[in-house]
Amino acid sequence: MIKKIFNIYFLLLLMPIFILLSGKIYYEPFDKLNSDNNLYNVPIPISYFISIILILYILYKKKFKILNEKIIKILFYSVISIIFFLIIFKNLNYERILELVQFLLPWMGFIIAINLNQYENIYKLAYYFLSLFLSLQLIITFYYSKLIIISDVIFFTVYQNIQYVGTIFTLCTILVSINLFNKKKLQIICLILLSTIYSVLTYSLSSVILLIIFLFGYSIKLIFQNYKNKFTLLKIISSLILFFCICLYLFNFNVNNIEKEKFITNGKKAKNYYENTLKFQNLANFETPENIRLRIIIWKSYYQEIINNKEIIFLGDKDRHLDDKYQSSHNLFIDIIYKFGLILTIPYLILLYLILFKLYSLRNNQKDFYSLLVIFFVIFLENMFKVSLKQPYPGIISFYLIGYYLKK
Repeated sequence: MIKKIFNIYFLLLLMPIFILLSGKIYYEPFDKLNSDNNLYNVPIPISYFISIILILYILYKKKFKILNEKIIKILFYSVISIIFFLIIFKNLNYERILELVQFLLPWMGFIIAINLNQYENIYKLAYYFLSLFLSLQLIITFYYSKLIIISDVIFFTVYQNIQYVGTIFTLCTILVSINLFNKKKLQIICLILLSTIYSVLTYSLSSVILLIIFLFGYSIKLIFQNYKNKFTLLKIISSLILFFCICLYLFNFNVNNIEKEKFITNGKKAKNYYENTLKFQNLANFETPENIRLRIIIWKSYYQEIINNKEIIFLGDKDRHLDDKYQSSHNLFIDIIYKFGLILTIPYLILLYLILFKLYSLRNNQKDFYSLLVIFFVIFLENMFKVSLKQPYPGIISFYLIGYYLKK
């Protein structure tokens, strides 16, 4: 029974189906998000609803003993402290409550991971899911002759597909490769090729960089392990060359044959993602991508605001006029400090310390060590330039994977 719950929950975590609070499945061609009301503005992953039920079940079964976990205690006391001070200084309002909830909800994945029994078939499930879902999205994209991945899948839309979901799929591909390569060599190579094409068509710089670093590093490892076997060595080098040729061909083809209409999504509220390609053109010309330059400007603005107003360090900025201008600081820790002060950074910093400590303890278990190292690297990279740990889909999966390995 517990094993079935584990399998179903993990599959629902991966499934990028989102529900609006009106009860409808989010489907972009028909649904218009209400920008005037934050409560209805963010589609909610289906995994959130299952997570709430599971946590209530765990609380009942374990009689609230899950609160004995030190990191959960620290998170709990940090949140209580923030709410207390905000009430005392009359800085608590509707928007700040919603922001705090948005930061906290992804932690449900961590709480469930450290309280559920673990099963080794987690990556078999991920392999089958990725093979089917990536293939489906690519077929739809090619059917409509688009050069950007189509997020509308039959009856639902993959919310934040370009910004966040694609990177999670890349992370899962890498984890599946590390854990199953020795058992399913040909299948994993096919999955990597599938994920490479998918990542290229999302034009996600982080996804492509992650795949390149992983394949380059893993290939070097395999070369050192098999340097005496010339045939195996030839296969490894050939596969690596094939991967880079596919990437270069796809980018070169798209750059030299750009048809802007092929970057327009389907539906009445179609969007043009042509500008997503420009960062790769910048890199090809050995220039810093425009989105990176803009982020540096944004970080400086937030930094100056925090330094010049000491109250922000303690309680955050109640007015948040910089958020109105830039939407976000595009850095998790700057975002936390700007919104709620230093107190809320404590559980995140301790979590990073626990990951590093666990990496040391797993140093003799190659698969687990490299898996957690990749998770740590991706989370660090994504939250340096984005705020993925507070986003619904990538946040809850990232926290779940952290909890899964911290429990080992």
